[in-house]
Amino acid sequence: MDEDGARAEDAEREENPPPVQSPGEPPARMADVPEASGGPSPERPPATRKKHKFALPNASPDRPWWIRHGRLLLAFEWVVAAILIMAAFYFLWFLVFPSETTALRDEPPPTVEEFRARVRQFPAVSPSGDWKVAKLSPRWKRIIIHHSATDRGSAESFDRVHREERKWENGLGYHFVIGNGNGMGDGEVAVGKRWRDQLDGAHIRGEKGVNLNAQSIGVALVGNFENYLPTARQLAALKGLVNFLCEECSVNLPDVIGHKELSSNKTLCPGQHFHFDELRVALANP
Repeated sequence: MDEDGARAEDAEREENPPPVQSPGEPPARMADVPEASGGPSPERPPATRKKHKFALPNASPDRPWWIRHGRLLLAFEWVVAAILIMAAFYFLWFLVFPSETTALRDEPPPTVEEFRARVRQFPAVSPSGDWKVAKLSPRWKRIIIHHSATDRGSAESFDRVHREERKWENGLGYHFVIGNGNGMGDGEVAVGKRWRDQLDGAHIRGEKGVNLNAQSIGVALVGNFENYLPTARQLAALKGLVNFLCEECSVNLPDVIGHKELSSNKTLCPGQHFHFDELRVALANP
């Protein structure tokens, strides 16, 4: 560089002095300094975090995760709120309208005296025409009393269960079903196909190689007598039916028994609140 060029450069530096850098201030970025490739280095955008798909629209990526994932937390809060509301609703519902089973827990258990009064409340019903069959089999030796162990039911519903779930070709395993007013009329007697066609029942286990179903008439009362008593109408219908069957089939009164009285059948049926001694007394002394 010649002397004139140096003077011109000094004059330009005096007219446009470089900016003064304060102490602690980072050095200015020189974007125009040529790199090895010969061109200016491009400016790089600041690094940013990727927004989560559940983030709120205005949530900055630099904010905490519980704010950035606000939509996910909001959905979770709605689910929790819905569960709590449903739980409160069911609690209030059962508080105001307790179920029959819940109500029974608060009542004292029924007594033998109550059963005695109930079994004598109504006289035995008269035999119905559909109880008779055209050709009665001579093989019937006993009458077995059962309960359904359900609060409601009918011959049709039990028949459906026995056909579809137990795969029994002849359906309903009992010969007769007596309703309690829930699914059938209170005291209504339904006659099953097995009685009309004089088929073996399917309601008890065999004993010592003996097919008890081929000798026993099965009568089921709708209800769970582990928890409560049969209705008075059911007992009146049962007395009338048992009287009819004992006369038609020459069955003795001691052979009218409960399911649990068979030694080969480990069961509670027909429940602790069905008292056979009282039933037999009522049958013997109408």
